Amino acid sequence: HLYLRRLDREEAVELSGTEGAAYPFWSPDSKFVAFFEVGAGQKLKKIAVAGGPPVTLCPADNGKGGTWNEDGTIVFAPGHDTGLFRVPAIGGDPVAVTELGDDENSHRHPRFLPGGREFLFLARTNDASSNAVRIGSLDGGPTREVATSEAQAEYEGGSLLTVREGVLVATPFDAASGSVTGGATPLVEDVLVLPAAAFASYSVAPGGMMLYQTGASNTVRVLEWVSIAGDGARAAVGEPGQVYRPRISPDGTRAMVEMLDEGGQGTDLWLVDLSTGLRTRFTFDHGGEFSPIWTPDGSAVVYTAREDGTYRIVRQQVEGVGGAVVLHEADSPLWTW
Repeated sequence: HLYLRRLDREEAVELSGTEGAAYPFWSPDSKFVAFFEVGAGQKLKKIAVAGGPPVTLCPADNGKGGTWNEDGTIVFAPGHDTGLFRVPAIGGDPVAVTELGDDENSHRHPRFLPGGREFLFLARTNDASSNAVRIGSLDGGPTREVATSEAQAEYEGGSLLTVREGVLVATPFDAASGSVTGGATPLVEDVLVLPAAAFASYSVAPGGMMLYQTGASNTVRVLEWVSIAGDGARAAVGEPGQVYRPRISPDGTRAMVEMLDEGGQGTDLWLVDLSTGLRTRFTFDHGGEFSPIWTPDGSAVVYTAREDGTYRIVRQQVEGVGGAVVLHEADSPLWTW
């Protein structure tokens, strides 16, 4: 759920109807909050802070951040492996404004610059140290790189905020020309970073006040090939993350893994390309999905889904058409084997 916390009060108030909300962002007048509904809905929505039900703006299958300008235009990432799109804040059909580059697997976390025509965004790559902060425009067309960062960039009061090796830094920045004008100053060490999401837990208010969270995200696990010959040979597969219980496909090219969600409350199944390490989310339901096994021909995966105390054994195709099929259901624990 989304919760509203006024900075001059101690209590936080739940915004009704925001179950499964992710990556919230404000309207310029602070009267609305936009957010992504995950799970079965998979939509971009907005809700009035003063009260009322959420309003759907457009589909978004796995949203990764957005930004809202004073002219009523929203720029957002509708998926984990897409470019950015724009849509009217009253809803409508999204229009693409960026295209992925050759070495990029996602554009995400856009932030409008002053004037509301250009925006910062993060171009994620397979190597987090090479993630680029780029500037795009509502008109579309080529984008330009201005910095590198492990997580999203923010702009406020002449400073560009980025993350380098877990440290939040501020760099003098000319928003009009889109250029760095000085050296970086460290602000926060050990800022909380979620590497798989390329997201850091901080937010800057007009005037320079900042909220942030520190600490480790516990993303210290990494998939590794280990030689069964006992010669000590090892090779990492992909980036570190909250990855558990790999199951290799019958043809040996892919693996299905369990991953903790970004809130650490549940698990989803992800498909890993063992040659590139690239991870693709496989399940999106509420609750948790775990204990995957492959069918002998590698065309489908059977797994356990748990939600509200109900356990289901589910079969789902890995590619092509066909949704999830429930094979068995019970109120007591079930595990595929």
